Amino acid sequence: MQVRSKMPYLFACLGLILIFACNTSMAVNNDGISSWAENEVIRAISSGLVPSDMQNNYKQNISRCDFCRLVVVLLEKVYGKSVDEILAERGLEIDESAFLDTRDKDILAANALGIVNGVGNNLFNPDGDITRAQAATMLMRTANIIGDYSAFPYVYDDAVKIPDWARESVYSARAFGIMIGTDMNEFLPEKTFTREEAYITVLRLFDVIENGTSFPPFLYPMSAIQENGTYLWGYVDGKGNFVIEPKYAYASEWNGEYGIVSKPEDPLAYFVINRKEEHVAKDNDYYEGYFYGYGGDRPYFAGNLLCFRDSWLSLPDGKILALLKFYISYMSDGLIEVYDGYDHLSGYCDRNGRMVIPYLYRFAGFFYNGVAIVGKADLETFMLINKRNEILRIIDYKGKIPAGAIGDMMITREGWLDGNYNYIEKYGVLKADGTKILPIEYSYIRLTDFKQILVRKDNDSPYRLLDENGKLLYEFPDNFDGILNMTGSATMSSGLMISLLRL
Repeated sequence: MQVRSKMPYLFACLGLILIFACNTSMAVNNDGISSWAENEVIRAISSGLVPSDMQNNYKQNISRCDFCRLVVVLLEKVYGKSVDEILAERGLEIDESAFLDTRDKDILAANALGIVNGVGNNLFNPDGDITRAQAATMLMRTANIIGDYSAFPYVYDDAVKIPDWARESVYSARAFGIMIGTDMNEFLPEKTFTREEAYITVLRLFDVIENGTSFPPFLYPMSAIQENGTYLWGYVDGKGNFVIEPKYAYASEWNGEYGIVSKPEDPLAYFVINRKEEHVAKDNDYYEGYFYGYGGDRPYFAGNLLCFRDSWLSLPDGKILALLKFYISYMSDGLIEVYDGYDHLSGYCDRNGRMVIPYLYRFAGFFYNGVAIVGKADLETFMLINKRNEILRIIDYKGKIPAGAIGDMMITREGWLDGNYNYIEKYGVLKADGTKILPIEYSYIRLTDFKQILVRKDNDSPYRLLDENGKLLYEFPDNFDGILNMTGSATMSSGLMISLLRL
């Protein structure tokens, strides 16, 4: 609890006594606020962002009407003007007939400003709940009235559940630290939004607008060509600017506060760095062998002087959590593809190293929404299986060379010699039902964990991020001219196999 009055010091002690005796306008009533939310909710109230009659029932879901009140109060505080003046300056007017079920001024003002729409049939449903996806959209529409708060795409583990209309707002809300998501990298777009969550996010947006405060930018591995023609890796922010300069032979995906890199003079000696490029995991500073990826906050290494077994490490301490037989691949959908180097067969284990599907397959794709594409030893018979190893579909891929798969989608490739005897490879994408998503004409294709498709036709073309049907989601800036490595699992690039897939 905090005293918000500006009374002289002589009366401060009396004020403290009154806080405990009754709920007055000089103090924030924090009764009912969750402990994790208390500091920010109290600061939101003391900053004048929460109307007095909304300073209660903190854990209840916020209504659509009350959320509109919050964003209007935010705008009035930022501009120091009434919402009527804000509308007038933009040549906008409230439409009293916009909705049949409300005449609330804040709702109508938010609608005139383009922050909210109705639910159909000229209805607004003012007492209805809002979801996290809707909250992110309303918050970032409010922000974009004031300035440009767009951001680079970010891939959540549950990205498939985020509606198309909310994606850009969700990206921005995360990038600016307004709505981050869970520790398990989920956004939970369908989850309802509580009053205390609303107060916190409005406060964070206010901080961003007033102070430029933002969440540390997500970093992306990016290579840059050197004068000698080789590529070195670093990390770029959402604008394509190097935050960590290209100096490494390898750079993993960025996982929270950490990345795993190796130096050109010793490319198979991997170590963990933070944003300041300080080494972490000092007790096990270097890991000899191949780095494969992350499962949650845990990276996987192969052959790090441990009897040719793969290890599973925690960050930032470098503690070995598990040893697995032979080779580990990337985790997707809760399962990791593991490879028996003697019999050249793959199976799947869970995040604790327990085998879920035994070593049976010559080709093993990555799981997505409970399914994966696998191939038998002859690489002529392909199947779509579930996590119980039950065959859902026999796939006719005869004559197609597999080059990575996730869920029911597979990258296929063709190769040939050109007139100068240079070997050329091109890639396309097929689905398990035979649908052709992309023709075989791309020099680079990556399938992310969530069936988005990262493509580049050739070195002179921009990177493009497509959805699972080949529809354009995002075109990257031209200065992304190295080898872009977004989070994901199935990758093929002409002349370079980034994810170390073993086919």
